[in-house]
Amino acid sequence: MFSFKKLWHKLLDLGMTKEQFRTAVGLSPTTIAAMGKGVGLTPKVLARICEYLHCQPGDIMEYIPGSSTSEFPHEIMTTGLAGGLTKPCKG
Repeated sequence: MFSFKKLWHKLLDLGMTKEQFRTAVGLSPTTIAAMGKGVGLTPKVLARICEYLHCQPGDIMEYIPGSSTSEFPHEIMTTGLAGGLTKPCKG
């Protein structure tokens, strides 16, 4: 699972709402909702966010150990996070 708290704090520092950010970057409401749940970001979307904010992925998100996405196999399969695998990857 990933946390986007760094991104939300960055938006506060910039005086932007999530909706203003979503529109500026061209994200869907579903993507913003998935980010709020810690799932569902493609590399393409991550690149657009980083390009817009002139930052690196680690500046806006972090991996939360012990809350692996493998705890949510349904989300992994339906959001494409499994990369075509038939079962969750175990690190």
